[in-house]
Amino acid sequence: MRSIAVLSLLAISPCPARADVPVADDSSEAQLTGLYAAALSFTPVGYQPGRRVEAGVEAVYLPSLDEDDRQTTFAGAKVQNTNFTKVLPRPRLRWRPSADWLLEGAAFPEVQVVGVTPDMYALSAAYHLGARESEIGFWVRAHYLKADIEGPITCPEEAVEDPAKSVCFGGQVSSDRFRPEAYGVDLIVGGPRLFADVLAWYAAAGYRHETLRFETHFVNAFGRLDDQELVARLDRASILGGLTWTPAHGLRLTMEASYAPEALLTGRLGIGYGWGGR
Repeated sequence: MRSIAVLSLLAISPCPARADVPVADDSSEAQLTGLYAAALSFTPVGYQPGRRVEAGVEAVYLPSLDEDDRQTTFAGAKVQNTNFTKVLPRPRLRWRPSADWLLEGAAFPEVQVVGVTPDMYALSAAYHLGARESEIGFWVRAHYLKADIEGPITCPEEAVEDPAKSVCFGGQVSSDRFRPEAYGVDLIVGGPRLFADVLAWYAAAGYRHETLRFETHFVNAFGRLDDQELVARLDRASILGGLTWTPAHGLRLTMEASYAPEALLTGRLGIGYGWGGR
């Protein structure tokens, strides 16, 4: 009787909370999530000085990955579905409360686009170092990003319907979540303006710490729920450089290239319109 009572209590008790499953820095899971975290990085995308208030949008290029790059090995080899889009846009806002400070924010609402539902925001604060009169400007910039991106990464519809995909076939389309969180610091140098004050260059070197969570949610053909939560924690350096062109009053166009070793080399385009004096 005692055994029956214990079993009854276990049956009606809530399931224990999922435990994080850490993965090694050099694992395929950490490398794949780290690549996309590098793409989401909140970089300057623009020469630091500018108008007092500026609204704009940036777009980052996401290269398509082949099957070898998308293959993970945790609990068996499997190719993940990550080639959703080649361009990721993000609105952003800049505010310069004084000559020495620049505050920025970016966000993407929780709406479905290109097969995924992203929900992200990012913040940064930059401070000018040295004399304002110098033609070469130095800035130190702290930044933070958090995102929650939901989509059929483990088992998309085509894999569920394909008998050759033994893990997914006959199950339900997965609803997985990629949840990166990163904070870091950059040292930015901006050169003197060129060509009648309409073109300016900048470069930066930085460091960031990333906590990358990947949560699977897939019910297979036998009704079993796979809800692993893999966690990678990465520390990485990065470098970037860009050009900002101001062809008209208030309008700024930026082209930027960034590189995170062992992760991603990519480019970003930015367009913004500002108000207020420089």
